[in-house]
Amino acid sequence: MEIVKQYEGGKLYLANGIRIVDIRGDWFTMGRQYGCLAKENLQHVLDFLKEKTIEETKSQRDEETKKGGSEKGKWERVVETAEKLFSRYPEELRAFFKGMAETSGLSEEELRIVNAVEYAEPAFMCSALAAWGPYSTDQELVFGRNYDAMSYLPIKDDLLVTVYHPEGMLSALTVGYAGEIYCVNGFNEKGLFIELNNGMPSAGFDIRYDLNASTTELLMLLFRAENMQDVDRFFRETQSFSSIIIGVADENEARSYEWCTAGTKLAEQSAEGQMMQTNHYVHPDWPYDEPNDAQSWFTLTRRKNVCQMAERFKGQIDADRMCTIMQTPMADGGPMFVPFTLYQLVVEPRKKQMRMRITEGPDWTSIDMNKLL
Repeated sequence: MEIVKQYEGGKLYLANGIRIVDIRGDWFTMGRQYGCLAKENLQHVLDFLKEKTIEETKSQRDEETKKGGSEKGKWERVVETAEKLFSRYPEELRAFFKGMAETSGLSEEELRIVNAVEYAEPAFMCSALAAWGPYSTDQELVFGRNYDAMSYLPIKDDLLVTVYHPEGMLSALTVGYAGEIYCVNGFNEKGLFIELNNGMPSAGFDIRYDLNASTTELLMLLFRAENMQDVDRFFRETQSFSSIIIGVADENEARSYEWCTAGTKLAEQSAEGQMMQTNHYVHPDWPYDEPNDAQSWFTLTRRKNVCQMAERFKGQIDADRMCTIMQTPMADGGPMFVPFTLYQLVVEPRKKQMRMRITEGPDWTSIDMNKLL
């Protein structure tokens, strides 16, 4: 891991092609550091969104004109979504955006659009497996996670590991696209790992923008949660604004929270020492029907494959084995959704070690989070 850029106390590292942005101080100062260190990536994500959504809008409007109507295009919807998403942001993150705007070369409005990058496309398909106790080689927990979204392949090089050291709060890191100031994957200094799966095939595709954004709530949780009790209290007290599935782990256990506007349920697992997720709810008390596999990104098949691989390698799963499991294609009995899997993570909470692999990039890269948090 080498330092390739520094600015006002912040550092940009490069680890086998993966960019790591390390920032510290008050929220405005961290925003200034981030804006400078991620400047090129922020611009690239904005350009990607413009090209992607404006072309789709043009195609959509051509079709609507033929039908004699005209509706709001996709670019306009992205801009509107960005403003809705930001409207309920806490003061800490608002200060962060002001700092970014001073050093990134982008306006606050443009940065809010970049921040909405994952809300421009609803089809995110993910798989996860955690193994510990009788399922791992040494009883220690290891967590594997695949993130699937082929349409975002053009910005795979804009994925950042962002390490926050906010004054008066816990240090934490996130993995996501440049400019998304929220949590889709995160780990904090207390050894808590959080990741998000799309649960819309179960509880629907509506998003309640009158509520605080769930991804933002998860980011702030990372800066405050000391243990799994804090996490559990958060999910009991906080309503989600959309249908998602949250995997949480410490060094002792992993949990799956099925979280939507209708409430939260802690998913029941089929065996002690393993936790698995794809894109549908499995708790029996939900009123939702099991989704159709072909219309829901093969969520049933991926879950079945993950379950079978966990049983096949029971007692043999360590970080190396988890890497093998997560990159086994669905056609070969694994969870990797070729060609949609964009990046993969394997995390060992007790050791504070993370491995990351980006599609079409180098093989797995090891990141020692002890040195970052």
